[in-house]
Amino acid sequence: MKLGIKSLATLAATLLLSLAASAATLSLPSTGVDASGVKLPGGQDDPHWTIVKGPRIKQPKPAVVMSTSVDYGYAQSETAEWVWAKQDGLAGLRPYTFEIRFTLPVGATKATITGRWAVDDIGTIYLNGRKAAGTGTALSTPADTNYLQLNDFTVTKGLVEGENILQFVVQDLGTPGGLVVDSLLVQYRR
Repeated sequence: MKLGIKSLATLAATLLLSLAASAATLSLPSTGVDASGVKLPGGQDDPHWTIVKGPRIKQPKPAVVMSTSVDYGYAQSETAEWVWAKQDGLAGLRPYTFEIRFTLPVGATKATITGRWAVDDIGTIYLNGRKAAGTGTALSTPADTNYLQLNDFTVTKGLVEGENILQFVVQDLGTPGGLVVDSLLVQYRR
């Protein structure tokens, strides 16, 4: 079978459109924003992020937007706010687990999550109950610098069709504590 130039061009364009149509992106809410992505004022409950474990956490509760992140010299973002169990960042020196849930459609494959995050003081990212595989998924030592800039991360394995649970386990080593997550994107093929 011999194809002419026009036929080859049409075939190539069809293949490119097919590949482009199979890629999809899901944007997840940053910490400390409302349903429109607008930053919330300090003291407000975060409508997307919950705290599921930590001192005195008996059932999931909304993360609280901090009112003091600028005072503490935390890295700032145009599209996210710092959250913690209390708006002043004072809530105990044991770990807190913050989570957001999202759904991937049936047939989603080769999924990855990218974003930026910072913590006061140390943290680890988990996906569906396991330490997240990828890069930048743990912020540990030196703990006194993890809140000075937003750090890129990529999760490369562990996403599933249906519900996924992305968790950030954060420990404050000397008050205050805090977490900010920004620019969360889930990319996948269908």
